[in-house]
Amino acid sequence: MKRAFALVGLRASGKSTVGRALAELLHVPFVDLDEELVRASKFPSIGELFITLGEPAFREIETRVLEDTLANDESIVIATGGGVVERERNRVLLAEHAFVVWLDVPVPELQRRLRADPVERPSLTGPDAVSEVPEIARRREPLYAALAALRVAADSGTPTEIAAGISFRLAGQGLTP
Repeated sequence: MKRAFALVGLRASGKSTVGRALAELLHVPFVDLDEELVRASKFPSIGELFITLGEPAFREIETRVLEDTLANDESIVIATGGGVVERERNRVLLAEHAFVVWLDVPVPELQRRLRADPVERPSLTGPDAVSEVPEIARRREPLYAALAALRVAADSGTPTEIAAGISFRLAGQGLTP
């Protein structure tokens, strides 16, 4: 039976890094939805794609890529984009086709990580990606909470340790591939 494990959470919560480590532990392929979006769009980066097309067009492409990814016949770990939960269609897709894990990180830690990130991320709502985190968290965290089958504190420990904790909890529920 196919089993998709989808990681959701705000920017800089560790979805891609933890996702790669989790896929390795589960011995399944890893898919970074943002990387797939870039590949599907032919833009050089996710930021360029978002800024050039705007959020509505970006979210349309994101939904198509999510549908294609979840249609895959093998077990996979998916790192979603932070805003994937903004569209109801995406929430329905994830709820129907994946075991959703929310990587929960407090706002101050997310802001610290974004300041330290050498890759500048585009602002979604205001002057910069760091200052908008509290507003985006208020909007998205209830969506993550409603969707996630598993909520994981991802603000301490290495990505490998966090992935191992997720793997252990999945195995305890009989959910590993």
